Amino acid sequence: MVSIIIPVYNVEKYIDCCIESVVHQTYPNIEILIMEAKSTDRSLEKAMYWAENDCRITVISRKDGGLGPARNYALNIVRGEYVTFLDSDDWFEYDYIEKMLKAIEVCDEIDIAISEVMFHFEQTGIKHYARNSWKNGVYEKIFDKKRMMRFGNNSIWGKLYRTELFTRNNVEQPPLPFEDLSVYLELLGMARKIAICNDTYIHYRAQREGSLFGIRENYKKFPKVMKWSELGLRKNKIYNLYKKAFDFTMYYHFRNLCNKYIDVLNKDEIKKIFPDENSYLEQHFLQFGPCSKIKYWGYGSFAVRWIIHRLENGKEGLVEHFTFTNLISQMTSNDINVSCLVKNDIMKSNRKEWLINDIQGKIYHLMLSKELDIPDLFLIDFIQECQNVFYFGDGNYITDSELLQESSISTKGMEKIAWGSFRFMEIWKEKCDTFIKLLKEKKLTKVVLIESYYPQYYVEQGKKYKYDVDYRRENSILKDMYVYFKEKWGEVITFSIPEVFLYTDVSSQGYEAKPVYLNPQAYNYVAEQIDTMRFM
Repeated sequence: MVSIIIPVYNVEKYIDCCIESVVHQTYPNIEILIMEAKSTDRSLEKAMYWAENDCRITVISRKDGGLGPARNYALNIVRGEYVTFLDSDDWFEYDYIEKMLKAIEVCDEIDIAISEVMFHFEQTGIKHYARNSWKNGVYEKIFDKKRMMRFGNNSIWGKLYRTELFTRNNVEQPPLPFEDLSVYLELLGMARKIAICNDTYIHYRAQREGSLFGIRENYKKFPKVMKWSELGLRKNKIYNLYKKAFDFTMYYHFRNLCNKYIDVLNKDEIKKIFPDENSYLEQHFLQFGPCSKIKYWGYGSFAVRWIIHRLENGKEGLVEHFTFTNLISQMTSNDINVSCLVKNDIMKSNRKEWLINDIQGKIYHLMLSKELDIPDLFLIDFIQECQNVFYFGDGNYITDSELLQESSISTKGMEKIAWGSFRFMEIWKEKCDTFIKLLKEKKLTKVVLIESYYPQYYVEQGKKYKYDVDYRRENSILKDMYVYFKEKWGEVITFSIPEVFLYTDVSSQGYEAKPVYLNPQAYNYVAEQIDTMRFM
């Protein structure tokens, strides 16, 4: 039997959809425990209606003190060999239990099966299918568990558990917000084996009005969540084993949460907002965020920026991002005062800065500087190389980017060099040689080349659409560029984005469909590889 635990409180608008998805599961041998928390709307009435028409449903109405205590109470009375959790505003695919059960029963030592997720953003109506970065299969290595802690979905929902995983390890959820994060790392660490099931998914309603996640003051309770999680790992004598993964995971969640409410996250702000927890936070975040000294450079598409954001100190440590440019423009010594060329343009300040960087060749000037502050990691892709350039004399070039087209700079009289042409490639190789020479001279050896290509399709609202343009020519040129760079560099660290992740996910980021953009799973994949290289 599979037990399904559903905490309920003031969700009359959603509860029918939730329970309907459960009672119509293709796998029928289930018990459904509805933990109702004395709602002030019609939630209890609706739950009782369903219970009267399905003997598998038990409704327990009690003031439970939150999601954690409600789930704890239910875990003490479940009869199922397996248990899963469903929030009352979410719902299952009809084959969810059947397919998850099939995945977890591959062998007796699998304690957790993990599904994929379809996010539904209620305020915008956007749907986002969040694919796992891992293939279907069984995982048991400590290394894989650390990866799942760092880059997986750390919610307790979206998984099927062997019930005894909770009982044999005495796992209890606290009466706190983010209660699932308080115990999920402990569950992962104690699981003997973990199955990935990418064949079905849970529907998660995100950014819902009235949800606990939207309550501003909840972020102040996050240190208590950390402490609860740490105590669980220590209780089971696995804290030292997973300490680095624990610290980074908690910091990543803490940073993202605070970014909603705090403009600048630094040591002074932490001390002011969390006076009682300051020493504890400083102890765990000594290597991260406001205490970290790790610095990054990025060159190429915005994918580079979003990958860096997923790394240690990523948002705070990104010192330079060279984008809307290519090596032909960057490896040019240009002393023209270009700021006067764009001073009257109505452009966002960062876009104007990127345009000026392109014309002046900022990387070239930085790397010639005697006081260069060398980054700890330099991430590069060549997606922006497939752009025409204009030659305006004295060895100077400007990239024909969308920024140039937005500006008032006239290219009249300038020679246009088409990307991919014989002349373009000859100049590009010459500038690439200069780039590599400067990298080596400045001992910028920690360079990561991300082999990314133009996708052939994009996803919007869960549906696939083919791009109007066939990008095979661009991808052929990109392949030649990556090969040339690797051959000239010799031992550059390279990560390739798998073909399965080569698509643009419009809905997940809220931007228009452009082939220079990819999707969160692609960014997570590369960040995982870099994280593994550096820390695991």
